[in-house]
Order: sequence, then C-alpha cells, then structure tokens
Amino acid sequence: MSERPPLSICEYTTVAASFEEDLDAYASAGAEGIGICEFKLGDEEAALTRLHESGLRATHCVPAVPSILPLPLLAGPEEPAERIEAICRSLHRLAPFEPGCCLFLT
Repeated sequence: MSERPPLSICEYTTVAASFEEDLDAYASAGAEGIGICEFKLGDEEAALTRLHESGLRATHCVPAVPSILPLPLLAGPEEPAERIEAICRSLHRLAPFEPGCCLFLT
C-alpha cells in the first residue's frame, strides 16, 4: 500500500492569479504546499498570515529577480552585481515564510 507523495504547486503555474487566489486554489486542490513567487506577495505580513490560515506550507520560494544573469522574459537590473544584491534582499524578505529551499534560474 503506497501513499500519495506530498503535493506542492508553484505559483508560476498560475501566473495571472493573485497570491490569495493561489492559496485558495491550491488548498482546494489538495496540495500541502505552495512554491511562492515573490512578485505576487504584496505586504509580507498579510501574506504570511494568509499562508498560515490556508494550511499550506512554503515548499520553495522564487525571488523576484531569480537569476544572476539577465533573463529575456523577466525584469530586473542588467548588471550581475545589482542582481545579486536584489537576490540577497529577496532572501531576507522570504525567510519568514520558512521555505524548504529557494529556487534560482540559470
């Protein structure tokens, strides 16, 4: 007898929905976790409260500037040093969500 592995859904799969809509949809779908995209958060305290209320946990987080080098479809500074600074700021902002990891793109 095998159990279903835990399910987490990344917010990039529902890019047009809000963080709150994602929490409701993912919880309704039976997910245990959410991959948080920083650009959807808005106010961190309110988002953290809503996350706890949803019963989901942050499995991973994706910074708003998700890579050291520029990406053609995602905004952010051109210079790698500025992108690294943005990533570091994001890690501090995302830490209270206690994700299992942070996701970066190459």
